[in-house]
Amino acid sequence: MTRRFEGGPLAAIWQRAGAPGAAEDHRLFLKWLVFAGVLIFTAFLIWRLGLLGLLFSSDKSFLSLFILLLFAGTTLHCAIQTFHISREINLTRRIIEIFEASTKGRLAKKGGGVVLGSKAVLPACVMSDYIADLMKISLRPPHLKREEDAANRDSLGLLESYERDLKNSSEIGWFLSDLVLKIGLLGTVVGFIIMLSSVSDVSAIDASVMQDILTHMSGGMGVALYTTLTGLICGALLGLQYHFLDRGTESLVAMMVRVSEVHVTPRLGGGSKSGGSKAK
Repeated sequence: MTRRFEGGPLAAIWQRAGAPGAAEDHRLFLKWLVFAGVLIFTAFLIWRLGLLGLLFSSDKSFLSLFILLLFAGTTLHCAIQTFHISREINLTRRIIEIFEASTKGRLAKKGGGVVLGSKAVLPACVMSDYIADLMKISLRPPHLKREEDAANRDSLGLLESYERDLKNSSEIGWFLSDLVLKIGLLGTVVGFIIMLSSVSDVSAIDASVMQDILTHMSGGMGVALYTTLTGLICGALLGLQYHFLDRGTESLVAMMVRVSEVHVTPRLGGGSKSGGSKAK
């Protein structure tokens, strides 16, 4: 079977599939795809059972519809950010492979990228940008160089700035997750207001009036319960997605620390340590 793909258009894909660590490619994004598949299948079952129509017909405030639209948009945002972090993790693994394949050679800037030795060009990603910034710190003119502890603090501050930039994308997701919960609670309040408004103007009670009151009260109770249920479920699902995204971001930052300590610092001539205190 190997000979069949040899020299063909699928040769590169076949070689990559058999390479060490190939099973790790886009693992973070694949986890999200599994979650999305289960979510879509569950939504299909809810629609087939008629529960979605019951939700929209019972919620006169349309807050449940707004929550679902907000959930769909936020889930799309999480998918884009998850793919971005997954791609950065893959490219960081490529950089590790380049360093391990070339035990000798120094880092240098060439054009807009970073080159190891004379031919190995590091792929453009957050890790290569971080390496380029570490090179700038190590190549300061003698009159601008600082003590080792101060240089270590500079490198640690640089790493923390990269970590903040990577996590900024998930902050809006956590905000929207919390907003979905609050909208669900708002629906509870709106539902109780509808319930109380049905009895506020009643002067006399008979069978027909009582029937109208119960109808309005059931409508208000439906708004309160359905919006709360929708908000709780959507908020929990969004929180789960962004939890996975944050774990992936932390894994990327940990990889950046290891690469800088094991591979980058020795090739910079014993420059500043980028993440010693961060890794402890």
